[in-house]
Amino acid sequence: MKTGTCQAETEPEDSGFTLLEVTLVIMIIAMAIQGVNMTYSVMVPAYELKAMQARVVDHVRKLRRTALSTGLPQSLQLDTENNALVSSTGENLDLKDYSASVSTETRWAASNSQIVFFPNGRSTGGLISLSVESGETMHVRIDWVTGVISGYEDPPQP
Repeated sequence: MKTGTCQAETEPEDSGFTLLEVTLVIMIIAMAIQGVNMTYSVMVPAYELKAMQARVVDHVRKLRRTALSTGLPQSLQLDTENNALVSSTGENLDLKDYSASVSTETRWAASNSQIVFFPNGRSTGGLISLSVESGETMHVRIDWVTGVISGYEDPPQP
């Protein structure tokens, strides 16, 4: 009995990619990377502004807690010369390169740009606005009745 292997004659198959296919794939990857880069560069300032808003909210909440715990009124003002929020506790928050404004809701404050927290939890109320050159604006609102501090952003402009 004969044993052996039977090999069919086959033509060699072309394997691999052509230069055109490789070039096309590289171009698609390059366009995708450029699209991500453009999206990222537009989104970074918005995220940085949101982070600064969170820092302002934390700073203001800390000042309110100090007024409640010490039984003494605590104030917050915008130092336009140094672009910082200055509190009566001596802790300042540098606002870096953001355009900022502070306004109050009531007549109880010594000035229109001073927000005061009272030991009973109330405040003069106010609005702290932060904006960047692109026009995006974030706000920190202090309710005058409850002293509640909340952050929000302007709705997009059409």
